Amino acid sequence: MSDIYKKINELSLKKNEIIKLKSYLVGSQELREQLNLALASCESREEENGILQIFFYNTLRGHDKKRLRVKDSWKQYTAADNNTVEVPSIIYEMLMSNKYKPDPRSEFTSLLNVEVGSKITTKNLGQQPKHFIEGCQEKQFFVTEQMIAIWESLDKFSMHSIKRILSGPVGIGKSYIAWFLAAKAYAHNFLVLYIADASDLDGDEINSQMKICQRFFALNKDILTSTDLGELITAVTEDDPDSVVINRCFSRIFSELLKQEFPRKTFFIIDEHGALFNNETPVPKSLQALTNLNFWDEAMNGTRVIYTGTAHARFEKLYLKNGMQQWVIFIVPMSLKVFEQLTTEVFSKLDKTVRSHMPSIKEEILRTTNCVPRELVILADTIGKRSYTLEGVKDILQHFKEYRRKQFYDAVKTHYNSLPITSKDETRLALVDIFLPSSPRPTARFDWRFLDFGIVYRVKNEHEELHNPICPAAMEALLDLYKFCPLSDAYINALIQDKMDGNQFEDALFQQLMRLPKIILETTDLAGENKFNLILDIKEFRLLRNPPEKYDKHALVRCYIGYPRFDFILGYKFFQVSVSDFVTHDNGSAKIELSFQQSNGKNQIEEYLDAVFGGTHEAKIDKTVKYVKNAAKEVKRFKVLKNGQACDFEIIYIRGSPGGAKHKRKVEEYPEIRHISYEEIKSKLFGLSLFPQNI
Repeated sequence: MSDIYKKINELSLKKNEIIKLKSYLVGSQELREQLNLALASCESREEENGILQIFFYNTLRGHDKKRLRVKDSWKQYTAADNNTVEVPSIIYEMLMSNKYKPDPRSEFTSLLNVEVGSKITTKNLGQQPKHFIEGCQEKQFFVTEQMIAIWESLDKFSMHSIKRILSGPVGIGKSYIAWFLAAKAYAHNFLVLYIADASDLDGDEINSQMKICQRFFALNKDILTSTDLGELITAVTEDDPDSVVINRCFSRIFSELLKQEFPRKTFFIIDEHGALFNNETPVPKSLQALTNLNFWDEAMNGTRVIYTGTAHARFEKLYLKNGMQQWVIFIVPMSLKVFEQLTTEVFSKLDKTVRSHMPSIKEEILRTTNCVPRELVILADTIGKRSYTLEGVKDILQHFKEYRRKQFYDAVKTHYNSLPITSKDETRLALVDIFLPSSPRPTARFDWRFLDFGIVYRVKNEHEELHNPICPAAMEALLDLYKFCPLSDAYINALIQDKMDGNQFEDALFQQLMRLPKIILETTDLAGENKFNLILDIKEFRLLRNPPEKYDKHALVRCYIGYPRFDFILGYKFFQVSVSDFVTHDNGSAKIELSFQQSNGKNQIEEYLDAVFGGTHEAKIDKTVKYVKNAAKEVKRFKVLKNGQACDFEIIYIRGSPGGAKHKRKVEEYPEIRHISYEEIKSKLFGLSLFPQNI
């Protein structure tokens, strides 16, 4: 039918005539069938236009013009409270129609008491959610902690209406959460309007309004009372054409029935919401309730409204103002517990040889996918139904990681190269925030297009919004991009003047450590003497987790915010980085000695080394007394053992401001701490290699 409406738009008619003609088509199946038959016999566009012109004149201007509906065509309908109400025929047809018909509410009662980890088989809510029949979960899914938490926040009493935006990258499970919430509300006898795919609401206003009315009646006719139905047709008169009836019914659904005060509850959820902001099909003004959260009155404390969908960041960036950001719920990867259940389910459909290798590859699968359903879907598709040896499966895993890394990199590189200089600088700083979490960088931001690639997901801490790579392959792709992002003019000017602040120095240092091959730096003791070369052979980068994971000895590990005293760790080498001199820095919580103090039987260094390298580590400071000019000086030497054997342990201080190591007294206290001066870093790392070629 949408083709007929498009052809009508091309006729040389006034706007009100086109609207009236469309309304007659919407209200009469007989007319639609006759017109379709006539158009099917046409052999050219000219013939079609001729048929449409004749249809127009016969319908609206001919001598046989007539009213399509009078009072005689209104029909009696028995509402849920067993009272009858007279409704327009177009409303009666929708109430009696099986289109969008869901399964009975009684079949959803099993959802009332589900728990985390419960396996759900989706029932019919009258619409097929996008992508449900594709991929690993299909029509079954596992209930996650986030599903339960969101539902509980919606179900509890509130002084105000509750509006939420579910935000997250493609493939993280938003549509399953949307279905779960809609099904729970349906099972609890809420008035429900669930739109599984907003892209189905095209630019034709009459069509869109009718589709929404059809969905609303299908989901709620079993609980709509005669009072509810009377409310819907309050503004309808006997002479109104069907288009007006639909428009007024649509308006009352949103302005009255979905706006309720407690104890009655209503639930409106629209998935694939970003489709309404694609710049291709403008949203009709009458559909503002689908786009404007301010439409939903705060006083209507029985109302619950959820927007979600892929490619949604544009809506969040442009339309959420004045505190609305607090309504956003960031959807994150599954918990390990639930994702392991999903992985077992998915791999049960693969060849038995692949299933037999699960104990050997399980941990790598979890790390590779980062508990993201989309990544598991793609991995399972890559493996396919063939049989494999263990080595064969491991080869596929490696290929999968490289394949995804390239896909992610190609997407972000193309986008980055399309940006103006200012946006490139903002993007670079946003990348830095991922790799070097520290104090916020106010001008760091990804634009909405970047966020919609599905390469990062967002989380909130107490103070800010953070971006995390969706999986290790995404992390590596973002790192590949970051390595070759040039420093901003502000950085270059600070470097020229030797006045980089702490964040700038650490950023420039880290970029060079990741960009350059094997690095040799001169180190000294804290007095600038006893020179030795330090060889850094960095092969990968990891963010420190709490608790730590197993990291390769060639992995440069960035410590998280709040991890005391150290900024980077490489094997058994622990680094401090600061623009201050060592004496100034070695105070308060940053004091080196504190890392050797035990808590719960282990100190900070022992806990890290045990987790990363296995075995049992002992890390302590051996204190002796040395007399210098008859004055007693305490000397502190590091003793670190693994299973009783000495380790190549070092603490290295990197200074990010001019001035060599001249701490003659401090070197007597800590003779083993190695020091790298700003001058050494600048001469070895901040030369021409600081200015990469174009990406």
